[in-house]
Amino acid sequence: MTGVQTCALPIFENERKVIRIMERIIITEEAAYFSACARQTLAGKWTKPVLAVLIVDVFMQIPTMFLDSFFSVRVRSLNVMLKNAGMYEDIMAFSPAGAILEIFIAGAFAFGLTAFFIAFFRRQDAGTTLVFSGFGRFINTLVLFLLYMFIVVAGMILFIVPGVIFFYRYSQAFCIMCDDPKKSPIQCMAESAFLMRGNKVKLFIMHLSFAGWAILAVIPGAMTSEVLAKMGFYSGTGMIGFIYKIIIFIASSGMFWVGAYINTAQIAFYDMLTGRFKKVRFHY
Repeated sequence: MTGVQTCALPIFENERKVIRIMERIIITEEAAYFSACARQTLAGKWTKPVLAVLIVDVFMQIPTMFLDSFFSVRVRSLNVMLKNAGMYEDIMAFSPAGAILEIFIAGAFAFGLTAFFIAFFRRQDAGTTLVFSGFGRFINTLVLFLLYMFIVVAGMILFIVPGVIFFYRYSQAFCIMCDDPKKSPIQCMAESAFLMRGNKVKLFIMHLSFAGWAILAVIPGAMTSEVLAKMGFYSGTGMIGFIYKIIIFIASSGMFWVGAYINTAQIAFYDMLTGRFKKVRFHY
């Protein structure tokens, strides 16, 4: 099925609560609608989405963990501050090479993960190899990611709130590029800004609705970190530091399921923004 994704509203609704204004859609659905749509889409099909999130996290985080552990530098002023506060000083050891690597591949993986969830949500052929599809458009995805991060970080510097606004204004840029890879990064950013006029708060509230699941997912990792600390096993450099990071990564694996859940809901939101939804009916 390559056309429209069909989900449903409660049976007492007569029509989809979407207001069209000059080809721009203002979403009035509650956050619960999108999480319910995501659950319906994922029902009995969690394996591939969770695996897709896992693959991306492994390729994004494991190399950085390795570089941070074996080729790191220490931010001395912050280390002293943390040590004085009773925290382990090596926590601020990091690798510039790891940070650079993460920046360079983040755009490609953001595109690939988005492409996977778009295909999955629309009932198309969604193989996990799609998460690597962004490397075939490496320059465009890199430029889009750098533009997006530059604007968001610049906004964060300006009293945080502008950064949050920019984060949501341009949040659909990778979806737009996945739907039409011929579009330039600038065009994708501009179209995202247009689509998100009047919709930023809705997406923000939708993200907040997943906070409880995210907190539950990170609790095992936090508890594991505390247990290891009491055993005298800390994050740091070298093989011990690398093993520590891997253990915490595994203990926090619940985030793979939360990531699949959130990404599916975000595509439901995007497809409603672009008018791909037709008449629906379901309970949530």
